[in-house]
Amino acid sequence: MVSPQVFSPQLLKSISKRLQTFSSETLTPFRTGLKKPGVNRKAGILIPLCNINHQSSIIFTLRTDKVGSFKGHVSFPGGHTEEGETAEECAIRETNEEIGLDPKTIQVLGKYRPIYSTTGILVTPVIAFTDISTLSDLVVSEKEVEKVYSISIEDLIDPFQRATQNLDVKGETISVPLFNSGPKQIWGLTAFVLDQVLKTAICPSIFEQNQ
Repeated sequence: MVSPQVFSPQLLKSISKRLQTFSSETLTPFRTGLKKPGVNRKAGILIPLCNINHQSSIIFTLRTDKVGSFKGHVSFPGGHTEEGETAEECAIRETNEEIGLDPKTIQVLGKYRPIYSTTGILVTPVIAFTDISTLSDLVVSEKEVEKVYSISIEDLIDPFQRATQNLDVKGETISVPLFNSGPKQIWGLTAFVLDQVLKTAICPSIFEQNQ
C-alpha cells in the first residue's frame, strides 16, 4: 500500500467532500452499548490529521493511570459534550485542554458517523487538520495524558502492522481491528473509528485496490 506523502490542500478538500456524503445513521459495532433512547450521554472526539516529518500522520494520546476510565489506553483527544455544545466544539475544546493544541490551528474537515461505545456513549468523530509540524511545543494535561505522539498513515495502513481480534464484550463476541504501529497497541473503539475513517474518508482507494 502506498499512502499519501503529505496532506495537501487538494487531498484535504477530497476528504472533506467524502465526509459530506456520509449519512448521520449511527454505527453500533458494540450492540451491548445501547441503552434506552434518550439516556445515552454524548461525546466528541477529534481525529487530528497533520504533516509530521514531511509525512501524512494522525495524532494520538496515551491516557494516564489517573483518569477515571480506559487507563493506559491509546485514544483520540475528546470527551463528553457540555450542555448546548456541538460535537465539533466539544472535540476542539477537549483537544485544547488535553494536549494544548491551539484551536486557531485546527481546520475542521467534517464529521464521521456517530458511534455507540460499549458504555452507551454516543461518540461523534470529528476529522480535522492541524498545520503544526512538530508536537514538541504542545503542553499536555499531566492528569489525563501520559504521552502525545503521531503515527504516519503509511504505518497505519501497513497490513503487517494491522490485525483482527475477536473480543467478548459483555457476553457478545465481536471482531475488532488492531493496530500495532506506534508505542502501544491501538484497540477497542479507537481502533474501530480509526479503521473506518482510514478506509472510507482518508484513503479509500488504497483499500479498494487491495480487496
